[in-house]
Amino acid sequence: EKSFQFLAPEDIAAMVAYLRTVPKSGDVDEASSGQPRHGFGKPISSEPTLRGAAGPNELNSLTTGASLFSGNCAACHQADASGSGDQFYPSLFHNTATGARNPSNLLATILFGVERTVGGQQVMMPRFDGSSPVNPLSDEQVASIANYVLAQYGNPAVQVVAADVRQTREGGPKPLLAKVQPVFAPLAFIVPILLIVLVVWLLARRRRRQAGRLGR
Repeated sequence: EKSFQFLAPEDIAAMVAYLRTVPKSGDVDEASSGQPRHGFGKPISSEPTLRGAAGPNELNSLTTGASLFSGNCAACHQADASGSGDQFYPSLFHNTATGARNPSNLLATILFGVERTVGGQQVMMPRFDGSSPVNPLSDEQVASIANYVLAQYGNPAVQVVAADVRQTREGGPKPLLAKVQPVFAPLAFIVPILLIVLVVWLLARRRRRQAGRLGR
């Protein structure tokens, strides 16, 4: 949104030409599964199994990954996850975000949504985190949707747990300095105070020694 769409065509062509000369590195997803990230999944719908499973006015009936997907995602991505015909709403199969071994992109998209303007056209997917204007979902609910999408349309070897969603919700894995900050932050105040106390004690001790020598 902020860069590539504003590049001159010759610059984009130059980048493409360069990338085509770069040797392919080992794609961990392809190496482990025998197919590339965009090769996973096919259109399939769970709607027939959901019809009549809950009453029309039943509360809290979205308890499975399939039902949560139906209630929150299928209206845009379609019940079989094929997306819209123009892919304004993208397909969830043959999609690198759902075919990767690392589900971070999938989880971040569900939690934070997508909002960008390219070529004068706005693309928007609502967010489903605590700030969602549509439907805030819990970590467990997001994990259920992600696992359903991965099993049906993406890399079925990937499993998501609520802790993974919580980590993504908090901005991803914390570096070591961020982890130890709560421990060392108080030391930033305690250490100077201890140094001041130590200096005062040493000065007082020195003065006592000097006073003792003068008394002799």
